[in-house]
Amino acid sequence: MALILGVGGAVGVVGGGFISDKLSKRDKRWYMWVPMLAVLAGAPFTAFAYTVDDQYVALLTMFVPGIVLNAYLGNLIAMTPILFFILNIIGMGLGPWSVGALSDYLTPSLQSEALGMAMFYIVAPVMCLSGVCFYIASRYLRVDLENAPK
Repeated sequence: MALILGVGGAVGVVGGGFISDKLSKRDKRWYMWVPMLAVLAGAPFTAFAYTVDDQYVALLTMFVPGIVLNAYLGNLIAMTPILFFILNIIGMGLGPWSVGALSDYLTPSLQSEALGMAMFYIVAPVMCLSGVCFYIASRYLRVDLENAPK
């Protein structure tokens, strides 16, 4: 899993930035559209990986999210200074805590499946929500960039 997320993450960060740079020559909103499309493309694979019974199929399924879910990073670091607040407080703080709490709640009924289902119920919907947020940001990006100091 570390290899999938490490190598895939590096490919995703570089690839997402490269694709965004190329497409943004036509429209700056691609800096938000590429991450939006990436998280929406990765969500079904992530949801499937958390619900499949075979561990090897789950690992293979995580290759796509391992790459595309990091396509946002280069764009957002360049575009928004609040990113690290969101990543650290919400993503690394609230995210693992909420998955753990839901897993504990589901354990009596789901036993060993509780963690996977908790991740399914929290991670996949949050990925879709982030895609919506990227879309909303894209609607304002062009004007914001025009109004930004040079």
